[in-house]
Order: sequence, then structure tokens, then C-alpha cells
Amino acid sequence: MTFRKPAGKGAVERIKLDSAASHIIEECRMVLPGIQALFGFQHRQTEPKEVSERFVWPSSNILLAAMYPLAVAIALDVYVVATVVAQSDAAGALVAAALLVVFALLWIFVP
Repeated sequence: MTFRKPAGKGAVERIKLDSAASHIIEECRMVLPGIQALFGFQHRQTEPKEVSERFVWPSSNILLAAMYPLAVAIALDVYVVATVVAQSDAAGALVAAALLVVFALLWIFVP
């Protein structure tokens, strides 16, 4: 399969950073519900009117596995905000690391 070059001059247009960031955020908003719908409907199509152990166990394990990247993502967000507020990379890293410890305690060790 070969791709042909589209018609036109191939002009490049520069956009502002805030506009590029807005585009990325909009794309994320469009992708996330699609993924949720796709996986949600796939699990429910096989057994639409019943809940089985075959559905509950893998779903629970997938949800628990998703908590780790969620904790890291939240800590990274907090790192960015704390770095800007404190104007110090070290302070941001310290706050983010402390938050990761709290998440580990509450999500892994306490239950």
C-alpha cells in the first residue's frame, strides 16, 4: 500500500502554543469517551443481562492495575503545579513524592 502526496503546495502554518495546547486537550476529550465506550460495550455485549464472575474478576483486576498509572499521573500534575507555585523543582518533586507515598499507603497498604 502506497500513499500518494496530497494535492497542494504543502504549506506549513505556525500556530500559537496556547492554540496547540487547546487542540491537544480537545483531542484527549474526544479519545477518552471513545475508549470508554468501546471497552464498556465489548464486555457487556457477551452477557448483556447478567453479571458473571468471568466479568467481575478481570474487570476488578484491570481497575486495580489502572490505579498505579493514575497515581503517577496525579503526582506528575501536582509536581507541575507545585513547581510553578514554589518556583523550585526540588519542592515540586518533594510534594509529588509525598503524594505518591500517601497514595501507596491508602491504595495499597491500608486496604
